[in-house]
Amino acid sequence: MVDHVAHAIRDALVGEGISVVFQPICDLHGDHAVVWWEALARLEVPGIGSMEPAHIVRTARRLGLLDHLTQQVADQSFATMAELVATVGALRAGRGFTVNLEASQLATWTPVLESLVERSRETGIEVMVEITERDLNAWTPGHAAVSERLKEAGLSLAIDDFGTGYAALGSLFHVPVDTIKIDRALASSLEDPRQRLLLQRLDALLRADCSRLRRRQFGQRAVQVLRGDAHGRVDARGRVAPGR
Repeated sequence: MVDHVAHAIRDALVGEGISVVFQPICDLHGDHAVVWWEALARLEVPGIGSMEPAHIVRTARRLGLLDHLTQQVADQSFATMAELVATVGALRAGRGFTVNLEASQLATWTPVLESLVERSRETGIEVMVEITERDLNAWTPGHAAVSERLKEAGLSLAIDDFGTGYAALGSLFHVPVDTIKIDRALASSLEDPRQRLLLQRLDALLRADCSRLRRRQFGQRAVQVLRGDAHGRVDARGRVAPGR
């Protein structure tokens, strides 16, 4: 069974069998418009069913096919976003999509990163690259150079699931991050005054220590601290399925 699943995932990664679903990130102020779409990898294996996204990623990592996975997600995301813009217009379609990468994919400049930059430039569709908090422990000058190159090309960088205990708070300031998403464990019960106080203190600390992080976003799954205006707009994202 294990071999069957691994072979099915490998075939999907090599043969473009991965599908993509999208999770909206919406602004709760104003007209509740969609700001971003988070692209999430999915795979159905005949006779077994839906594969857990984490299992897809682990298998891709073990087989050295992470860039194949990212390329499939990116290809489908650009195509879907272009169709969405053509259908509802750029203002209603949102800024673009977010895609999850691992730290190992940012260690050196690769064709898949070049593809993200070129297609974003050609289409006008913005891309935000997401890494997880655990990736901060593997951050090197090489990662810094690649992430700066991405940002100079117009892409954004986000840290997902921050607060899970993998990295110290100070590690944030070595990464040119635009978005910080606090893990759901720290934002699961905003009615709790202690949890609200924790989030407020964290927000204040980030504002004080990193001037480029200025806009707060509170959501069902996360609190986000974004680069942007200084008005503190409150945004939310609705988690509809487990992400990659």
